[in-house]
Amino acid sequence: MDRDVKNDVVAAWRCLAAFLIYPVTIFPGLHALSLTFSSLCIFAESWSLEGAMSNLSLGIPALAGIAALWSSVIVPFPVLARDRRSFVLVAAGLMAGLVLEGLFLMAGLNLGLDLPLHLSVARVWLFVAPPIVAAINLSLLIRASQMAQADAIPVRVESSGAFHPAMPRHHLPGPVRREPVVLRPYRPETSA
Repeated sequence: MDRDVKNDVVAAWRCLAAFLIYPVTIFPGLHALSLTFSSLCIFAESWSLEGAMSNLSLGIPALAGIAALWSSVIVPFPVLARDRRSFVLVAAGLMAGLVLEGLFLMAGLNLGLDLPLHLSVARVWLFVAPPIVAAINLSLLIRASQMAQADAIPVRVESSGAFHPAMPRHHLPGPVRREPVVLRPYRPETSA
């Protein structure tokens, strides 16, 4: 019964998170996609390599953050935590999205925008909800990873010279003791 309640809470959170991150997919996501595609227009006459690289460097991190945000909502956390590659990609994408959102909000505050006076439901939904979802999903993903690591059974490495692929052989003590190497200077023979 307790497990069913936990599954229901997780399902409700996923539905709420998908609802909360929907606007960030539409507005900034389409802009990031257009920046990424426009970076491919380097062969146009009026386009420069610097402009293409600028668009690519602005579009790719935003798309990576949005993709990681959606994959953390759609894919169950234990599945992401079991596969090390997907865990690293999603966790790094969520952190990159949080950093980009923080930089975006700091740039808005530095320009003199007075956020508390101009906050509306749409602005809160667009600017505040995605970082909250990303932070909660990142913490849930890390917790699922810790639980998956707690369930893992450690493999014993024998010190009697047995080879295990996790530890290279030169880290294990050898079965016999070897004499130290004595270095002698090289003296060529003369045939006089």
